[in-house]
Amino acid sequence: MEVLDVQSLGFEASETLLFRVNEVPDTPQEWAENLHQIFPAVLGELAIGGPRLIEHPDPNIAYSMQRRSDGSQWRDWWAGDHFWHVDGTRWPVQPVLTGSVCKEAAGPVPGTELLDTVKLLQISLDDKFWAKRGLNDHDLDYLKVIFADSTYQRQAMPYLRPFMTQQEQDRLQQITAIDIAKANAELLGAGVDRTLTSDEDLADYIDEKYPPKEFHLIRTTPFSGHDSLFLDAGGRAAELVDLDTRQDMTSILRDFRWEYLAGDTPRRLGLTSIVDWEPGVGVIFPQVGTLHRALPGNDVDRSLHLAFLSQARFSALPNFPAPPAVFVK
Repeated sequence: MEVLDVQSLGFEASETLLFRVNEVPDTPQEWAENLHQIFPAVLGELAIGGPRLIEHPDPNIAYSMQRRSDGSQWRDWWAGDHFWHVDGTRWPVQPVLTGSVCKEAAGPVPGTELLDTVKLLQISLDDKFWAKRGLNDHDLDYLKVIFADSTYQRQAMPYLRPFMTQQEQDRLQQITAIDIAKANAELLGAGVDRTLTSDEDLADYIDEKYPPKEFHLIRTTPFSGHDSLFLDAGGRAAELVDLDTRQDMTSILRDFRWEYLAGDTPRRLGLTSIVDWEPGVGVIFPQVGTLHRALPGNDVDRSLHLAFLSQARFSALPNFPAPPAVFVK
């Protein structure tokens, strides 16, 4: 597989790049292997002196996504990946970079939108968003965001339900019933005498299966080294707390989402770029420095491979001096 051309999307996190390859592997596992091989060609000089990256240690973290306009494979407008989010916050090793490539598509399809969280941080500072709430630049370094997979059930869905039609609410209920049944099957298989019956039960089970994790609100991008905001638009970021005092500042997190991540605000502020999928088109973007989402209402036929590059276990390798174990300021 050969990289034909590479172009910047104009993000401050300069490792956010669009590229094209001459052929796309048949399987996502092959794509993961190829992504590791083409990585230096795509990032060029950015890779010099940067972190050595490996395919994600879990071989299952490479998969394909299909969308079909006939309704066989589609997503409701309230599906979680239609909201600004980051990947892998629940995984033992969070990916540094996501690499996606289009295998098939019915013409150019605007399907994925990326958001620059380096610019987002600077805009919020210029607007005095944090200062108006009694927080200076130094204070932000001591804030942590708690990510939990149950956030979608606990926070997003109660807000979204009133906007759903009765048919959509019925569909949501069916999907939730399927998820509860799967969870009960897992409990039964593990020999646990417990039965889930409600949304709240399911959310509790999700938190037990994938314990919430804390990340610094301010994190630096892996290659360009810019400060950025690490949060999302409600899919998993559940709470904002002070690192030292454990003071709950979640109301500020909610205010921030309404101020900067709602509706067309990110586009109006010039924070976003849309990837038009067609066969051979790929994109690499860091989990620290960007948010991304699938564009709702756009299930034109297409097939994508997704794979992830994670930070390696470092050793004394030439040209790859080891950076900190995690990318925090």
